[in-house]
Amino acid sequence: VNISGAPATISVTLSDVNGNSIPGGANVEVASSNGELGGTTSFTVSDFVRNPTQFVVTLVEDGTSDDGVFEISITTEAGSTAGATLSIQD
Repeated sequence: VNISGAPATISVTLSDVNGNSIPGGANVEVASSNGELGGTTSFTVSDFVRNPTQFVVTLVEDGTSDDGVFEISITTEAGSTAGATLSIQD
């Protein structure tokens, strides 16, 4: 994703392979090694969620032209981890 000159709005949907919610109590964290994040960057999934979790993050350039990585990390109460990454340029 190129964020040079314009912010990027990243819509995130978290689910298991069958489209169900991720486990209640799971911790979700969003980070980026390039740009500045806005919006929800960390939260714990409620035990009462039965649908996929959705949220939006905004990423704007940080004034330094470089490449980096946007990362979502999920850790369940049982200690299982999952995540995804996206390349970021500005």
